[in-house]
Amino acid sequence: MEQKAFLARYALADVPLPPPDQHTFVAPKDWLPNLLAEVKDEMKVRDDQHRRTMAVALTRCSRGGKTRSLEELARALRDEDIPVLLITFSDYSTVSKESGEQGDPLSALLFRIAFVAMNKPPFTFSIFRENYAVSEADIRAWLGKSKCVLLLDELNRLTALFEDANELKEKKLLLDELNRRADPTPDDRKMQHFLSEEVNRLKALKKLAGEFWDFLRVNFLHLKVECWYFPPMLLPRY
Repeated sequence: MEQKAFLARYALADVPLPPPDQHTFVAPKDWLPNLLAEVKDEMKVRDDQHRRTMAVALTRCSRGGKTRSLEELARALRDEDIPVLLITFSDYSTVSKESGEQGDPLSALLFRIAFVAMNKPPFTFSIFRENYAVSEADIRAWLGKSKCVLLLDELNRLTALFEDANELKEKKLLLDELNRRADPTPDDRKMQHFLSEEVNRLKALKKLAGEFWDFLRVNFLHLKVECWYFPPMLLPRY
């Protein structure tokens, strides 16, 4: 089936945000204004030889208000006329084992950006994913040169991004040791096969994760688009 080209319905500055929550937002006094000021200060920073603009990851227990905090920050930024994207990897677009998105985290992000840019069309995210084509070039063209704050909720669900680099190093060392043995036993050969597959798997995941973070760094942190982004969640600082 031929896939349709992605066409945004909204400019970046006009992408709809989630509607306000009816429940009272509980946070320390001046937490939101102070955080907003920090974000605005960070947006003025550029990478140079002395400093790199950094992502921020803040966590909290389940049901602790992480998503709500992101939503409050997004609305505060919009009130300041700062373009903001709030992308979620749960809710209407949960990452499932069946979707295959763990094997392509960058594509998972691109499709969610495109989906909110089309304002959640009158079909589900899974149908959108099946019927539309979205590329890095599409999203870069849509972002243009605007400053943008990218808020990522539940990014931890893309587990391929967080494989332990030490695990790859350790398994490579074990495999090298086995490969140097002059007379390997049958058990050694079985372990060699297992470790070889594991090393290849972890290398592939490392490559995918690198592509994901490179896209964020180039499109949201460097020259064309300045941004401070928050993977995977944000919460009040107590």
